Amino acid sequence: TTDRPVLGAIAGTRGTLVVDAGNSPAHAQVLLDCLAAANLAPPRYLALTHWHWDHWFGAAVFDLPTFAHVETRRILVEQAAWDWNDAALDARVTQGIESAFCRDMLKAELPDRSGLVLRPPDIAFTDTLEIDLGGVTCRLIHVGGDHAADSTIVFIPEERVVFLSDCRYEDLYVTPRRYTTAKVFPLFDRLLGLEAAI
Repeated sequence: TTDRPVLGAIAGTRGTLVVDAGNSPAHAQVLLDCLAAANLAPPRYLALTHWHWDHWFGAAVFDLPTFAHVETRRILVEQAAWDWNDAALDARVTQGIESAFCRDMLKAELPDRSGLVLRPPDIAFTDTLEIDLGGVTCRLIHVGGDHAADSTIVFIPEERVVFLSDCRYEDLYVTPRRYTTAKVFPLFDRLLGLEAAI
């Protein structure tokens, strides 16, 4: 088993916004196949919620204008230049740059990374960004949190739906994994302040 996060799609009359790109080209293709089977408007934009590998390694498959928080974009541009072979991954775990869990899941999902193409986001925002898909509005909102300081959520006010991605999870890069009151309480206050039902 591998660490495949939930991906999302918000369809309007002019196109679909994909939320996160998946942890591999194969994961991204699963979403594309589901969108085609559901006869939704073709993907027009991609939004990345944070910098963790399992949310963006499939981005090249979509080849769409891609939005992310400025810190997400900064980190992904840097990561795109890294070597992703086994030895490099192991070295980053030893250095504390990568977690052993993420390394192991990445190796399981992508045993051969020799042809991997990493495509960082094109468009960066600092606090919020609004996208009109035609009858549906998507608000990309930077919320931070313990899991990743760059965490972004996607709120669809007309539907009262919010895509949280991993913003509610603990910090994976400390031992033991943890939440901090300084980050988790303000995060929950902000999330509960949204007029969302789902």
